[in-house]
Amino acid sequence: MKDYRSLETAAKHVHTAEDTLIEFGRAGWIEFVSKEGHIYVSSQDEYKCRFILHLRLKLGLSDKEIGIVLAKAKAPYSTQQVAEVLGHSRPH
Repeated sequence: MKDYRSLETAAKHVHTAEDTLIEFGRAGWIEFVSKEGHIYVSSQDEYKCRFILHLRLKLGLSDKEIGIVLAKAKAPYSTQQVAEVLGHSRPH
């Protein structure tokens, strides 16, 4: 059984705006559950959000590259997986 938290709480945990998580959902990278007018994110998707933010902010990957990495990499995610998936030397 998955553990869920509100969108607001998940955004606070990963130090980003709720809109950013919604953007990740629209990209198909994470999923939401809606119940009684509230939106929830699983703990696994919260973990994935941390990784997505790392790819975007620290490694400077484009959304296309992030999509490729997420389609092929498996949790627990690592920078080495990113390099292997994208087929070039370890990202800086």
